[in-house]
This record gives sequence, C-alpha cells and structure tokens, in this order.
Amino acid sequence: MKKTNKRKNMKKSKFGLTGKLLCIMGVPVLILTAVLSYFAMQYMRTGLEKETKDGLKSTCHSIESIMSKMAPGDYGVNYSDRLTKGNYVMAENSMLQSVKDKSGIDVTIFRYDTRLFTTIKKSDGTFAVGTKASDVVIQSVLKDKKEYFDTNVNVVGVQYYGYYIPLINEDGKVFGML
Repeated sequence: MKKTNKRKNMKKSKFGLTGKLLCIMGVPVLILTAVLSYFAMQYMRTGLEKETKDGLKSTCHSIESIMSKMAPGDYGVNYSDRLTKGNYVMAENSMLQSVKDKSGIDVTIFRYDTRLFTTIKKSDGTFAVGTKASDVVIQSVLKDKKEYFDTNVNVVGVQYYGYYIPLINEDGKVFGML
C-alpha cells in the first residue's frame, strides 16, 4: 500500500483562512450596517417631517393671530373680491409675500376651497389664484373644521408639504383656510 500525502490530495480552497473569516464575519457586519442605515434614515425622515409640520403649523397660527389682532371681526370678501377681516381690507399678497420672503414658506389664503391670495406661482409666473384645494383637504379642514398636514400636496404640478387651518368666523361658519 502506498502512503499518500493528505496535504497534496486535499482540494485547495479558493479562499484562505483569512478569506473565510472575512466572509463569516464580514457578511453579517454588512447586513447589520445596511439595516441600521435604513432605520437611521427612517428616523431622520420622521424627525424632519415633524420639524417641518411644527414649523408650518406655527407659521399658520402666527399669520392667523396677526390677522385677528390687526382687524377683529369676520373674514369676508368685498365688492372688488378683496379679502376683508372686520373693517380692514387686506392688500393683495403683501403680508403673505413678506412671510415668503423672510421664511421661504409659501402661504395661501383660501376663500372656502379656492385660492384667493397665494405666494405660489404657476409655470407662467402668475400667482396660482383661483386653483382649488384637494378633496381630502376640503373634507378635513372645511367640513370637519380640523387642522390638516400632508407631506405630498400637489399645487400646479409642484409637490409641497402642506399645513392647513380653518378660518372660522364668529358665527362658527368656515370662511376658508390658511
């Protein structure tokens, strides 16, 4: 009987011991890194959305508070289709444009479901006045009289984060929304 050298007859592996250890330890580390990265991104996205929501909510309530202090009374529209608050006639877009210039946030005042004043512009450069709110916004804000936040509002083909609050007159009727 002939003695054979076991080392010569063993198939050589493509990977040495170091390669095998790297595979055994490296693959789980890569998977763990991918999973942690995914959850970290979700956490950051949720946090950013909350910050955005809080900022938009604060802006809406600040504008509404300023309008109420500036001119107590009901919201309305005068004969030339200008927004009134009590006896005060609001200049077109002046306050809204000031908010946009200082904060970068687009602002719209709706007469019920239709944009009466807005800083949002259409592709031709004109203001998106006369465009309508979506059905879900109309239901939540105008009919249910609740505040509403959405991360995917489409206005004239552009995506926005949107926060809406109802503008309610003293008799409890909704004039529109901000």
